[in-house]
Amino acid sequence: MLRLLSRNPAPFCIRRSTGARLYSGAVTDEATRRFHEVADIRMHSLLDDFDAIGEKCDHPNFDVVYSNGVLTFNTGVSGTYVINKQPPNKQIWLSSPISGPKRFDHIKDEWIDSKRTDKLEELLEGELKTIFKGIEVTITK
Repeated sequence: MLRLLSRNPAPFCIRRSTGARLYSGAVTDEATRRFHEVADIRMHSLLDDFDAIGEKCDHPNFDVVYSNGVLTFNTGVSGTYVINKQPPNKQIWLSSPISGPKRFDHIKDEWIDSKRTDKLEELLEGELKTIFKGIEVTITK
């Protein structure tokens, strides 16, 4: 027999009547923990890469902000990139002013878009080299 225990500290926790836990919505499973680990590393690396571009350019509206898993990067010239973690899907989502929306899965230590056509780092580097002509642009892989 299954029953929902609403007073359990782990949200949406289902237990058998014997008390054995079947599922917990808390961030406890290994796949979710690993997603947060690799996604946080990528997000902080992108933040560093975008900051490095900002140090080389003189666009007055250039701005980079990372807060609550959302990285917002205003190029100052060609629009704004928004990159965010999507824990339920275990993806990183990108909204690009050039290529539009894309979703990236972590596969074999790379962030590959869900249609399996682009790698996150290569896509960003190519687009940013087009936007910031004359400035060395490198996205850490």
